[in-house]
Amino acid sequence: GKLKSFLRPLAEKKIRISLFVSPELKQIEAASRVGATVVELNTGTFCDLLIAEEKEKYLVEFEKLTKAANFGQKLDLEIHGGHGLTYESVKYIASIPEMTELNIGHFLIGESIFIGLKKTIKTFRKIIK
Repeated sequence: GKLKSFLRPLAEKKIRISLFVSPELKQIEAASRVGATVVELNTGTFCDLLIAEEKEKYLVEFEKLTKAANFGQKLDLEIHGGHGLTYESVKYIASIPEMTELNIGHFLIGESIFIGLKKTIKTFRKIIK
């Protein structure tokens, strides 16, 4: 109730509302119910498991992200993904058809220190395509 009442004035002014959520169906449904038009799925757990090379676990988490994205789209939410994305992990997340935006901040800036921002962005764009 409290979040919905806070978000209502924004929605009335046609301001896009995006909520950062875990890839849990209950959280996605709640985001829709309180007026969000966008959800950013937290990809951090997947990315951590991928780095740790825990294949069985990261594949389960990838399936959760895929199902969450599909569910969110069925609720007319725009689906974004982010948190912990790297050159390796973005390949997986970008392959989820419902993903319309990827938020790649920390790794992108860190990598750009070594190879430059332009080259880092070009590398990500090539991987994502």
